[in-house]
Amino acid sequence: MENEIIEVKKINDKKEEKEKNNNKRKANLNHIINILIIVFIGIFISIPLFNGKLDIYRDDGIQHIIRIEEETENIKKLESSKIYDNLCNHFGYSWNIFYGNFTSFIPALLNVIIENEIISFKIFLSFILILSGISMYFCTYKMFGKKGISIISAIMYMTMPYHLNDMYIRYSIR
Repeated sequence: MENEIIEVKKINDKKEEKEKNNNKRKANLNHIINILIIVFIGIFISIPLFNGKLDIYRDDGIQHIIRIEEETENIKKLESSKIYDNLCNHFGYSWNIFYGNFTSFIPALLNVIIENEIISFKIFLSFILILSGISMYFCTYKMFGKKGISIISAIMYMTMPYHLNDMYIRYSIR
């Protein structure tokens, strides 16, 4: 009789474990679907960036393009320097004191591959937009535990006028 009870408990434990695993899979699938929605919306928002009529050489855009060019040269020389020695009549300029290397290193790596600073910078802006939406999604999900609120907040954050102004007018990396 005790053996039967123990076996029934084991069977019930296995059923509960299967249900928990299925619920986790469903939750993970929902997260993946929401992340894909965020990526799709980020790509859609970024499409106008790749219009050739946008003037990248204003506000922060020109500084980032120059930094990408100089960081690309550093990568090709296999150097890491806080001073870009080709600037200011070859006296150099320590631009990376004001900005971190991360904001120029990734687009510079892209530039090594595709050999176009402007396209590399625009891809990086799109990448930042998508990452900010994903991070907003998980932050909101951690705070409220609701996927619906999380996806709405991520989409709202990605489409806020200030965020889009930084991306399309100022070419600012935030």
